[in-house]
Amino acid sequence: MSTVICALLFSGLLTGSGIVVPGSAGTKAVAVPVWRKPRANQEKNYNLAKNETTVKFPRQRLGGEQGKYYSLDLEVSYKYPGQIAQIPEHLIFKLITVAKARRLKVDLSVLLLIDGERFSLSSNRWAQKNPLRGKPWISEHIALRMPLEIFEKLTAAKEVVIQLDATKFTVAEEQLARLREVYAYVYRLSEK
Repeated sequence: MSTVICALLFSGLLTGSGIVVPGSAGTKAVAVPVWRKPRANQEKNYNLAKNETTVKFPRQRLGGEQGKYYSLDLEVSYKYPGQIAQIPEHLIFKLITVAKARRLKVDLSVLLLIDGERFSLSSNRWAQKNPLRGKPWISEHIALRMPLEIFEKLTAAKEVVIQLDATKFTVAEEQLARLREVYAYVYRLSEK
């Protein structure tokens, strides 16, 4: 049996077809090409005082002007103890909005719709004044604590929508592909 699995993995290496990273219970597996490194450029910082490593991926634009929002960006990061890479229990899924307003709504409802299934995650929120020169607007940072199981569902999804109150932003396939690369990176590092 193990000979068959090794042969399949080796043939995947030769043909470039890839391997499948298994999902947890109730999620789909994600195909990850093994012949190339994930494109997701990450920034790793080790904090000696906390004995903790933070891995942060580049910001990406999820949506442009829509409703009261000028833009919606995303940054994904995670932390692990020490310097040896580990699979995290959760990731920080930080949404950064620029709102065409001077004040933010205190009770903003943030939902993730993953293939129609609704997820409401715990979050920290803070604001930044005047993110764009010459505009009296405000930026809101919403750091969602996303369990790895939900991130697995998100990367295997066909449709992902981020809903901020009534305004919906559909995540394009290009951004989903980049999130799949983040997922592959997390699992690839844990095997070293």
